[in-house]
Order: sequence, then C-alpha cells, then structure tokens
Amino acid sequence: GERANGSVMTLRGGALWALLAAKAVAGVGVGWDIRWHVVIGRDSFWIAPHVMTYAGVAVASILSFGVLVLETRAARRGQAPRDSLRVAGLVGSRGYHLAWWGIALTILAAPIDDLWHRLFGIDVTLWSPPHLLGFAGSQVATLGTLLIALEVYPPGRRRWAALAAGGTLMLGTFYFVVDPSIQTAFRRG
Repeated sequence: GERANGSVMTLRGGALWALLAAKAVAGVGVGWDIRWHVVIGRDSFWIAPHVMTYAGVAVASILSFGVLVLETRAARRGQAPRDSLRVAGLVGSRGYHLAWWGIALTILAAPIDDLWHRLFGIDVTLWSPPHLLGFAGSQVATLGTLLIALEVYPPGRRRWAALAAGGTLMLGTFYFVVDPSIQTAFRRG
C-alpha cells in the first residue's frame, strides 16, 4: 500500500542522485578523453579517461537496470506503484525505463565503435556513427533522469536541484557533440 509506495519513491530518489553522479563522472571522463586524444594522441584503450567513462556508464547501467529489476520483483508480488509500466518484461517508471534503455544504447555503441575503428580506422570522421549512437543513448538516459525528478519529487527545491543537475548534463553532452564541428569551422573559416 502506501508504505510500499513510499519506499519505492525513496529508492527511486536515492538512485536518481547516484545515477546523476555516475553520469557526471562519465561526462568528465568523455571530456578528458577528448583532450587526451588531442594532446597525447591514441595510445591504449586502458587510459584513465576511458576507465573513468566506462566506470560511470557501468554504474549508471547497474543503477537504472537495478531499479527496474527491483520494481519488477515487487510487481510480481502485486506491489507495483501506480505509475509503473511494463516494457520487455521489466516493470518501472517511465523515467527509469528511459534511463535504462538509453544507457543500453550507449553500451551497445561500444562494440559497434570497436568494429567501426577496425573497418575504417581511427577517427576518420568528426564523429563516427557509433560515437553519435553513444551520445544519443546518453541523452535518452539523461532525459530519463529529468523525468525521474518529476516522478519522484513534488515541486520544490529537491525537484529543482535534480532538474538542474540533469539539464546541465544534457547541455554538456550537446556541447561535446557540437563543439568539435564549431572548432573545425572556426579554424577553417
């Protein structure tokens, strides 16, 4: 009943802040990775920026999928919150579904990126299709965090803070995608 719904909201709210932190870590890793490749070049997959990025992605995937798994188990006991929906057998809120399926796209982009580089070489385009797929998945997941904030918090400071954090991550990712093209255009006039 009401108590179970309260514990679900507490779980969702706590997981939201951890998810935002994991996405921020991954975002800092991506920014560092871009600078690393410009300044140092390509040396190894196991460079610190890659480890930081993939650690953030791993934590984000565990959190978003984990919430869906826990809510799916609760639904099997008849304790699903009213705002839950089932997608591909997983039960959870719209926000957590977006967060999971978005981060799943980001994970899917990694082996496709490896194949792309094996076939076409290292960074033969400004952004390869697998890089854009990873960024798109990240944006879908970030959109999920914005929706989670609306689902979990009533209007007020906590909602505003979560929306501001998620919105900052969303704008930061747009910046990562657009900035190289702006720099290229600026340098070439």
